[in-house]
Amino acid sequence: MAKTYESLYPLVVKEINKRIGVDPTKTGSRYSVQPGGAGGSLDSRAIAEMLTTLTEDLADIIGAKIISGLDVSATTPPSSTIDITLGVATSHGKKWELTENTSIRIPFDSSTYVFFVTIYNNALEVSKTYDATKCELCRVVVPKPGTTNAIVDDKPKDGYDAYIVSAQDIVYKETQEFDDASVEKLRDVIGDILADNLIGNIRLSENLKIINTQGSLELDSASVKIKDVDFNVLAQFNRNGTFFYDTAGRILTKFGRDEAYIGNILLTKNSVQSRDFASGVLGKGFRIQDSGYAEFQDVFIRGKLSSTVFEKDTVSALNGIFLISKADVLNEDMTSLDSSSLKISGDTTFEIGEILRIKDGFQDEWMRVTAVFSNTYTVVRDLADAFVADTNPTWRKGTTVVSTAVTDAGFIVMDASSAVSPVFQIYKRNSTTYNDYTEYIRLGNLNGFLDYTDDYMGAAIGTTNSYLKYDPINGLRVKGSITVTGGNAVVTFRQSSVPTALTAGDLWIDTDDDKLYRATNAGDDEITSGEWELQNAALATGWSHASDVTKIDGGSVYTHTILAEAITTTTLSAIVADLGTITAGTLTGTIIQTAASGSRVLLNTTSLLAYDDAANRVLEVLITGADVGDVIIGDYANAKGIKWDKSAAEFYIKGDITAASGTFTGTVNVGAAGKVYIDGANEIIKVYDESANLRVEIGKLV
Repeated sequence: MAKTYESLYPLVVKEINKRIGVDPTKTGSRYSVQPGGAGGSLDSRAIAEMLTTLTEDLADIIGAKIISGLDVSATTPPSSTIDITLGVATSHGKKWELTENTSIRIPFDSSTYVFFVTIYNNALEVSKTYDATKCELCRVVVPKPGTTNAIVDDKPKDGYDAYIVSAQDIVYKETQEFDDASVEKLRDVIGDILADNLIGNIRLSENLKIINTQGSLELDSASVKIKDVDFNVLAQFNRNGTFFYDTAGRILTKFGRDEAYIGNILLTKNSVQSRDFASGVLGKGFRIQDSGYAEFQDVFIRGKLSSTVFEKDTVSALNGIFLISKADVLNEDMTSLDSSSLKISGDTTFEIGEILRIKDGFQDEWMRVTAVFSNTYTVVRDLADAFVADTNPTWRKGTTVVSTAVTDAGFIVMDASSAVSPVFQIYKRNSTTYNDYTEYIRLGNLNGFLDYTDDYMGAAIGTTNSYLKYDPINGLRVKGSITVTGGNAVVTFRQSSVPTALTAGDLWIDTDDDKLYRATNAGDDEITSGEWELQNAALATGWSHASDVTKIDGGSVYTHTILAEAITTTTLSAIVADLGTITAGTLTGTIIQTAASGSRVLLNTTSLLAYDDAANRVLEVLITGADVGDVIIGDYANAKGIKWDKSAAEFYIKGDITAASGTFTGTVNVGAAGKVYIDGANEIIKVYDESANLRVEIGKLV
């Protein structure tokens, strides 16, 4: 392109005339410039002085203006940064240029409501105050300092995002279309098109009332009311807040300066509660405070109840049937399909072959684990065959899943609500058949266990033909083989098959014909001379009854039945026999135990005791003294066991409890130093801190 050259003077004059609107055809203008001067020419110094004067005057006359580009927009997605396109602007008589698209961050704080984005000296600036010497590109309006952290293009209808108010031409941009800022400002200064407009301040008389033609809006000096088609007030706005009404004029909702409520739910500055809330045992309603303290009448929890501290040394109660075993909750919904997998939260781990149970107030389903993949399990559903294929119950996330053990393992049931309650039961699973498990230990009501058919409170261990049981009416009863491993005692076998002798002199009562045999040596296992020999009159060295059933051999008596008013022995540990059922009589002043040490059962004059293989006491039944009738299982003294207190008629548990469902009555204390108090009779749960201050009270507070 060919370049043309023009004298500086006409260029300056032309620019001045264009910018200040001087008509060059008219005279008298302050800046009417003539060449030369006094017939001479302008030197470079005079020209420089003139240009400086012109620049300073132009800066006062010509305002800041965006000449081209410099459009401002929010980022996608919204952030604290805005994007600015390249462009040219002027301010204070100087031209500034942004040569490339640029992004700039707005430094949000907790106090600034407006940030000014300007261009000056060819650089972008963000300021909290307006500066007329710089060209403003936009303003970023912040609705809520301290909360706002993102910027959008237009003013949002809700929320606290900041928005951009452009400094472009208020009416038209280069596209000849109204921009958002222009529309908003036009809306502020003029009303609806063709409507009457009120300009300036309006001061209403106290008696003035403004009503629209439909009668749905009413404005007076006290409030603004919105009405329905029947002219019932639906909403009212006044200095006390915002109110919403039903058709009868009753307040449904209020939003005020210090509180708000919807119906009977009240929101204050530091709590959410019922409007009629009253604290205490005889109170009502609920309240949740911002301190974390909450008080309820009743609480129903579908999933888990977790707590770092439970109250102890208080009386609590759980009503119902309480199963103690491994348990977890579903981490996602389980469909009704047979192929639906089971996914738990992972608080416990199930094994292949483990029998699971899910139960609510309406459905009950048994399952067997067949594969394990982390917290997800493949299961065989509906082991009880209660549902048609692929129509099993749909179990929701948060539902409890409880284990009833793998084969040869067990679980514990505490029953406080059935016809035979209260009972504490220990079961062992026999196979993977869902209902194949056997009760081996029961404490409490013995009705239905072993041969009990009536309500007897006590303790019982064993099976139909081999047991140890106690109740206050029948006393202590033992059935089955009793093996005493201490001392020099012989063993008496009572069975139909030939036993293997443990030591010379062992006795065997053949239950097929009630004959008595004596072992010659340890290891004898045949009925023959020199091994198990029949004890009869021909072989007896002492006195023998004519029936050939009873034999007195030196210091030993061999017989089927002994009839006597009393039997006295100085060494009870030397007696080894299948005692069968003792229907009468008394054992006084001695100790009976199944072994001298290690795992054993021991009966003395004060208690019935059971020890594990590490000689730890695992069972204690007190039969005399002030605590007679008390039963202790586990290491209760070290907070790892349970206790039935007969005199107090209370059942205590120390240690962790895992339960899927169940109900207790009465009261339950949980934790140390009086932490959690569950009062079933009054339907209340209370939580105390370490100083015994009441912190949480949940339940029926009426």
